[in-house]
Amino acid sequence: MSVTISGSTGITLPDSGALSTSIGDAINITSGYVSGIQLGGTGSANKLDDYEEGTWTPTIRFGGNQTGMVYAAQTGTYVKVGSLVTASCYVYLTSKGTSTSAATIRDLPFTSLASTETYTPATIWINRVSNSGTPECYLMVNSQTINLQQVSSAGVNSNMDSTNFVNNSEIMITISYQAN
Repeated sequence: MSVTISGSTGITLPDSGALSTSIGDAINITSGYVSGIQLGGTGSANKLDDYEEGTWTPTIRFGGNQTGMVYAAQTGTYVKVGSLVTASCYVYLTSKGTSTSAATIRDLPFTSLASTETYTPATIWINRVSNSGTPECYLMVNSQTINLQQVSSAGVNSNMDSTNFVNNSEIMITISYQAN
Protein backbone atom coordinates (compact mmCIF):
# COMPACT_ATOMS: atom_id res chain seq x y z
CA MET A 1 0.00 0.00 0.00
CA SER A 2 1.33 3.49 -0.78
CA VAL A 3 0.53 6.89 0.69
CA THR A 4 0.98 10.08 -1.28
CA ILE A 5 1.24 13.49 0.39
CA SER A 6 0.74 16.33 -2.05
CA GLY A 7 0.52 20.07 -1.41
CA SER A 8 -2.69 21.30 0.14
CA THR A 9 -4.74 18.26 -0.90
CA GLY A 10 -3.44 16.18 2.01
CA ILE A 11 -3.02 12.42 1.98
CA THR A 12 -4.36 10.16 -0.76
CA LEU A 13 -5.23 6.65 0.41
CA PRO A 14 -6.59 3.60 -1.38
CA ASP A 15 -10.36 3.07 -1.58
CA SER A 16 -10.45 0.30 1.02
CA GLY A 17 -8.31 -1.49 3.56
CA ALA A 18 -6.26 -0.25 6.48
CA LEU A 19 -3.10 1.82 6.61
CA SER A 20 -0.80 0.60 9.39
CA THR A 21 1.63 2.96 11.09
CA SER A 22 5.06 2.00 12.34
CA ILE A 23 3.70 1.74 15.89
CA GLY A 24 0.98 -0.73 14.97
CA ASP A 25 -2.05 1.57 15.07
CA ALA A 26 -4.33 1.70 12.04
CA ILE A 27 -6.43 4.20 10.13
CA ASN A 28 -9.50 2.38 8.83
CA ILE A 29 -10.61 3.42 5.37
CA THR A 30 -14.07 2.72 3.97
CA SER A 31 -15.14 3.68 0.43
CA GLY A 32 -12.43 6.28 0.04
CA TYR A 33 -12.93 8.25 3.26
CA VAL A 34 -11.50 7.95 6.76
CA SER A 35 -14.11 6.54 9.14
CA GLY A 36 -11.98 7.16 12.21
CA ILE A 37 -8.61 6.44 13.72
CA GLN A 38 -8.27 3.21 15.68
CA LEU A 39 -5.91 3.67 18.63
CA GLY A 40 -4.56 0.63 20.44
CA GLY A 41 -6.94 -2.33 20.33
CA THR A 42 -10.11 -2.78 18.37
CA GLY A 43 -13.57 -1.67 19.43
CA SER A 44 -15.43 1.62 19.68
CA ALA A 45 -13.68 2.67 22.91
CA ASN A 46 -10.41 2.94 20.97
CA LYS A 47 -11.82 4.74 17.93
CA LEU A 48 -11.39 8.48 17.46
CA ASP A 49 -14.14 9.60 15.10
CA ASP A 50 -15.28 12.92 16.59
CA TYR A 51 -13.34 16.15 16.04
CA GLU A 52 -14.88 19.61 15.88
CA GLU A 53 -13.78 23.25 16.04
CA GLY A 54 -16.12 26.17 16.41
CA THR A 55 -17.20 29.38 18.08
CA TRP A 56 -19.63 30.16 20.88
CA THR A 57 -21.04 33.31 22.46
CA PRO A 58 -20.35 33.60 26.20
CA THR A 59 -22.70 35.62 28.40
CA ILE A 60 -22.17 37.05 31.87
CA ARG A 61 -25.17 36.70 34.15
CA PHE A 62 -25.85 38.11 37.60
CA GLY A 63 -28.37 35.95 39.45
CA GLY A 64 -29.18 34.28 36.13
CA ASN A 65 -30.13 37.59 34.45
CA GLN A 66 -28.46 40.19 32.24
CA THR A 67 -30.89 43.11 32.29
CA GLY A 68 -29.39 46.15 30.54
CA MET A 69 -26.00 44.47 30.02
CA VAL A 70 -24.02 45.68 26.98
CA TYR A 71 -20.87 44.05 25.58
CA ALA A 72 -17.93 45.61 23.73
CA ALA A 73 -16.64 42.08 23.00
CA GLN A 74 -18.19 38.66 23.50
CA THR A 75 -16.20 35.90 21.78
CA GLY A 76 -15.55 32.22 22.37
CA THR A 77 -13.80 29.36 20.57
CA TYR A 78 -13.66 25.63 21.21
CA VAL A 79 -12.08 22.38 20.07
CA LYS A 80 -13.82 19.06 20.76
CA VAL A 81 -11.94 15.78 20.40
CA GLY A 82 -14.11 12.83 21.38
CA SER A 83 -15.77 13.92 24.62
CA LEU A 84 -12.96 16.33 25.63
CA VAL A 85 -13.80 20.00 25.06
CA THR A 86 -11.36 22.90 25.40
CA ALA A 87 -13.19 26.23 25.35
CA SER A 88 -11.88 29.78 25.68
CA CYS A 89 -13.72 33.07 25.89
CA TYR A 90 -13.24 36.83 26.19
CA VAL A 91 -15.95 39.11 27.52
CA TYR A 92 -15.67 42.92 27.76
CA LEU A 93 -18.58 44.88 29.20
CA THR A 94 -19.44 48.48 28.40
CA SER A 95 -22.43 48.39 30.76
CA LYS A 96 -22.92 45.83 33.53
CA GLY A 97 -26.66 46.53 33.58
CA THR A 98 -28.94 46.34 36.61
CA SER A 99 -29.11 42.61 37.42
CA THR A 100 -27.74 41.57 40.81
CA SER A 101 -26.49 38.48 42.68
CA ALA A 102 -23.99 35.71 41.83
CA ALA A 103 -21.84 36.07 38.68
CA THR A 104 -21.61 33.29 36.09
CA ILE A 105 -20.39 32.78 32.52
CA ARG A 106 -23.02 30.88 30.54
CA ASP A 107 -23.64 29.18 27.24
CA LEU A 108 -20.56 26.95 26.93
CA PRO A 109 -20.75 25.01 23.64
CA PHE A 110 -21.41 21.58 25.24
CA THR A 111 -22.98 20.35 28.48
CA SER A 112 -20.54 18.85 31.01
CA LEU A 113 -20.92 15.31 32.35
CA ALA A 114 -23.57 14.71 35.01
CA SER A 115 -21.23 13.16 37.60
CA THR A 116 -20.16 14.89 40.83
CA GLU A 117 -16.59 13.78 40.10
CA THR A 118 -16.54 16.09 37.07
CA TYR A 119 -16.60 19.56 38.65
CA THR A 120 -13.93 21.25 36.54
CA PRO A 121 -11.78 24.27 37.48
CA ALA A 122 -10.84 26.80 34.80
CA THR A 123 -8.12 29.40 34.38
CA ILE A 124 -9.32 32.98 34.65
CA TRP A 125 -7.93 36.43 33.87
CA ILE A 126 -9.82 39.50 35.03
CA ASN A 127 -9.43 43.25 34.54
CA ARG A 128 -11.42 45.88 36.44
CA VAL A 129 -13.18 43.21 38.50
CA SER A 130 -12.73 43.67 42.26
CA ASN A 131 -12.27 40.67 44.52
CA SER A 132 -11.49 39.84 48.13
CA GLY A 133 -8.42 37.71 47.43
CA THR A 134 -7.93 35.29 44.57
CA PRO A 135 -10.44 34.89 41.73
CA GLU A 136 -11.35 31.34 40.73
CA CYS A 137 -13.99 29.62 38.68
CA TYR A 138 -15.37 26.17 37.96
CA LEU A 139 -17.82 24.41 35.65
CA MET A 140 -20.75 22.80 37.41
CA VAL A 141 -21.81 19.20 36.62
CA ASN A 142 -24.35 18.62 33.84
CA SER A 143 -24.12 22.27 32.93
CA GLN A 144 -22.95 24.92 30.47
CA THR A 145 -22.33 27.44 33.28
CA ILE A 146 -19.08 28.54 34.95
CA ASN A 147 -19.40 29.91 38.51
CA LEU A 148 -17.15 32.91 39.29
CA GLN A 149 -15.83 32.94 42.84
CA GLN A 150 -13.19 34.50 45.09
CA VAL A 151 -11.11 33.10 47.94
CA SER A 152 -10.04 35.45 50.75
CA SER A 153 -6.56 35.33 52.30
CA ALA A 154 -8.21 33.48 55.22
CA GLY A 155 -9.35 30.75 52.78
CA VAL A 156 -13.02 31.72 52.77
CA ASN A 157 -14.70 31.01 49.43
CA SER A 158 -17.58 33.20 48.19
CA ASN A 159 -19.37 33.94 44.95
CA MET A 160 -18.39 36.98 42.92
CA ASP A 161 -21.46 39.07 42.19
CA SER A 162 -22.60 42.20 40.41
CA THR A 163 -20.87 44.42 43.02
CA ASN A 164 -17.47 43.05 41.87
CA PHE A 165 -18.03 44.35 38.33
CA VAL A 166 -17.97 47.79 36.74
CA ASN A 167 -19.08 49.04 33.31
CA ASN A 168 -15.75 48.18 31.66
CA SER A 169 -14.92 44.83 33.31
CA GLU A 170 -13.08 42.19 31.25
CA ILE A 171 -12.81 38.43 31.71
CA MET A 172 -10.91 35.71 29.84
CA ILE A 173 -11.44 32.04 30.69
CA THR A 174 -10.04 28.76 29.33
CA ILE A 175 -11.38 25.39 30.42
CA SER A 176 -10.98 21.75 29.38
CA TYR A 177 -13.83 19.45 30.38
CA GLN A 178 -15.65 16.25 29.45
CA ALA A 179 -18.93 16.70 27.64
CA ASN A 180 -22.02 14.47 27.63
